[in-house]
Amino acid sequence: MYWSDATRIPIIANTMSVNRFMKLRTNLHVVVEKPATDDRLWKVRPVIERVMKRCHELDVEENVCIDEQIVPFKGQLDIKQYMQNKPCKWGVKVFLLCGSSGLVYDGMVYQGKTNHLNEELVGTYGVTGAIVVQLSQRLASQVHHKLYADNYFTSLPVIRYFTAQGICYAGTVRQNRLMGCPLSAINKKERGAIEEIVTVEGDIVVTQWMDNRSVLMASNFVGKGSASQVRRWSKTQKDYIQVNRPEVIKLYNASMGGVDKMDFLIQLYRIFIRSRKWTLRVLFHFVTVAVNNSWLEYQRDADMFRVSKKKRHDLYSWTYNIAEAMCKAGLSVQQCKRGRPSHSKQIPAKKQKCDARPISDVRHDDTGHWPEIGDVQQRCKNPGCELRSNFTVSSAMCTYASSRTLTVSPHSTLSRW
Repeated sequence: MYWSDATRIPIIANTMSVNRFMKLRTNLHVVVEKPATDDRLWKVRPVIERVMKRCHELDVEENVCIDEQIVPFKGQLDIKQYMQNKPCKWGVKVFLLCGSSGLVYDGMVYQGKTNHLNEELVGTYGVTGAIVVQLSQRLASQVHHKLYADNYFTSLPVIRYFTAQGICYAGTVRQNRLMGCPLSAINKKERGAIEEIVTVEGDIVVTQWMDNRSVLMASNFVGKGSASQVRRWSKTQKDYIQVNRPEVIKLYNASMGGVDKMDFLIQLYRIFIRSRKWTLRVLFHFVTVAVNNSWLEYQRDADMFRVSKKKRHDLYSWTYNIAEAMCKAGLSVQQCKRGRPSHSKQIPAKKQKCDARPISDVRHDDTGHWPEIGDVQQRCKNPGCELRSNFTVSSAMCTYASSRTLTVSPHSTLSRW
């Protein structure tokens, strides 16, 4: 469709022909020397480590969470998992440490018995507890991080571990992991009922809350706290009513959706490739994670410098600019474009009033964009600028208003990711 008359996309059709694209697509596979380990992801491990290396360089925010993510795949793979509550139920499971903003700080791909977890941690906290402890190694106690997780990871020994580390922890918990905690039958009470039980040592508080059903929470820093009112629909009264809600539920709901937000962003512009090779699915999934993480980092920096939301890139324009930079990276502006696309009929191009300016990553790639000083002044091609200058580019793609616009930034999105 990218090369057809009706739905032609110039940035793709002008970069390569459809025959070349299909040939590359057919022969695309991963070739890596197999290491002498039991790592089942050795083929894609270099890409995963490259993405995670950049994630480890980010400053971790205060509220973080640990949850599961699925890389969609239904082919033959021994580490493939089925998760009923996920939108994509079949695929490769990934455990992520995310902030409440959606930024990924660390991750681990599930591969069964070869998860490379610390055996001592597994013996003390179990497999799920060892995953939480291992992913949370980047959290510093002096920053007062607050970690949230669901009942798949939460247990009393895990909470005590984080108490010793000076990290706040809260999460839903299963009743069989409470080591005989005496719970009352809160299901028989009215909606909004709250009960809390504190351990003898006073280090863990278990909170029961009656909503549509009983909700069980365990934490080392908050319980009922300052209860608030939430709006709920009542089937008996056929109207909305106000229900009491404990503070631990409020904090949990506000900070637990980081991984879900990353899943939502990935689904918007996923690099989807139809293939039976699980390696390609995993590779392009982590490339998509890197693109979305860079956009979230850009949003955080824009908030820091108080950039107006109208002047920011949305996720679509951000992804498109990265794709355009990759298509044009290293190409001279004087280099001729490819010949006609695979279709016989070509759409005539519209005349432009001024030359199009390439994006920043292309202008600063040190290829064919050096300025020249002419004898005749020309109007600046920067939109909204009425100044004139002698500085031009050999291809006439850019005309600068003054010499200070020639400053090349040493940092760019692609160089960091």
